[in-house]
Amino acid sequence: MNESRPREFIAIPMVSLLLGAMFLALGAAAVGVWAWIVAGALILFGIAYGLRTYRRSGLDLSHEVPDAAGRRDSTTYNVLVVAEARCPADELHRIVQAHAAGRPVTAFVIAPAVSSRLDRITGDEAAYERANAYLESTLTSLEGLTASQRGKVGSHDPLQAIEEALREFPAEEILVSAHSDRSLAAETRFGVHVSALTPRR
Repeated sequence: MNESRPREFIAIPMVSLLLGAMFLALGAAAVGVWAWIVAGALILFGIAYGLRTYRRSGLDLSHEVPDAAGRRDSTTYNVLVVAEARCPADELHRIVQAHAAGRPVTAFVIAPAVSSRLDRITGDEAAYERANAYLESTLTSLEGLTASQRGKVGSHDPLQAIEEALREFPAEEILVSAHSDRSLAAETRFGVHVSALTPRR
């Protein structure tokens, strides 16, 4: 089985290289200028080797969302609903039915737990409870409209929550219910068509 090495095991050789570089530098300080030059070359080589090893490990440190187009089933309308606010059921139904064009509908609902830094520091659960309420009401609104629907409460950052959802759900379209307009930002960032819903107060 070809699997990437866990992050902690990749760190072991890198830490060893850094420790070795430190001892080389200390030793060079006691010898002279030429020793500094040799030590510098070895340190640069160690850094290059460490970076090469890290890249080959298969770990993806980028924030790019994998291209979901290759995983989409064109016979199904896959829609990601972002419930940053309470979704209007009638508008949600109208848009989903129109855009599905007779195809079966599969929906994924992400409800970002939007909160302030202070809320997160103090452990205030109000944002999570609010997001969970939006999630439940949106899933209820989708009953009878979709072949399957599921969802979860997401990150406090709505764009990060969308990114995380797209990693597991190959959405053809994103429907955003939010009091602030995130539609343009989401479409520009993720390259998936975004439609805005008018949230209920």
